[in-house]
Amino acid sequence: MTDNMKERVNYVPSGPVKNPKDFFGRQSAINEFFDTVNDSNMFAPRRIMGVSRAGKTSFLNYISNEDVFDSILLPETKPTKVIHLHAKEVDTPKSFFIALSVRILERLPETDRNEITKSYSGDISDMDTWLKKCLKKYRIVVLLDAFDFLLHSP
Repeated sequence: MTDNMKERVNYVPSGPVKNPKDFFGRQSAINEFFDTVNDSNMFAPRRIMGVSRAGKTSFLNYISNEDVFDSILLPETKPTKVIHLHAKEVDTPKSFFIALSVRILERLPETDRNEITKSYSGDISDMDTWLKKCLKKYRIVVLLDAFDFLLHSP
């Protein structure tokens, strides 16, 4: 047993892991996720299923960490922006697209943000136009956590 593993033997259940240094295991799931992301020809929705408190949110926190993502992403891939949304933040299609657009814009360098949003009024009907501009330069990976919440909300 390594020193790192010995430190973790005293596991105490808590909320999702936020610090990537505290996340361990799940290497096959991490590899599978990044194999999909690194395949530039693939648009592949994926779902992560498991019982409550199984570590799904911790996994999403880990793979959406910018340092982790950039260290595993192949260098020849198109610049990729990872957006991690929690379903409890959105309750309508409009709120989903607003939250998504805000997160995308937060991830862009200021020069691109200014250029891409010139035609964006903030209205959901304009999103298609500026998102197409954005997708010419970037790949967007959206991680939607607690999707089942959307299925059960009115």
